[in-house]
Amino acid sequence: ALRDNEATTACLVNRLYAYASGETLAARDPWVEYLETSFAADGFRVTALLKRIATSKRFYSITPPTALEQTIETAAHFAVAE
Repeated sequence: ALRDNEATTACLVNRLYAYASGETLAARDPWVEYLETSFAADGFRVTALLKRIATSKRFYSITPPTALEQTIETAAHFAVAE
């Protein structure tokens, strides 16, 4: 059953974080491990997981754009300006 599969917790945590933040995380990122452990400790309650994600400092931190993102943003700006 799905609930007995250990990968279910990791998958759900990653998908909810990606949906909430717009970014994906590395599989063994310490933040992911913390969220997985907390999710289990909270009795696998999705609302508790979402609250933990939404109130975290990491959720509100800004990361600089990658070179590709900057290129796309610049191209989009000039495309609109014409």
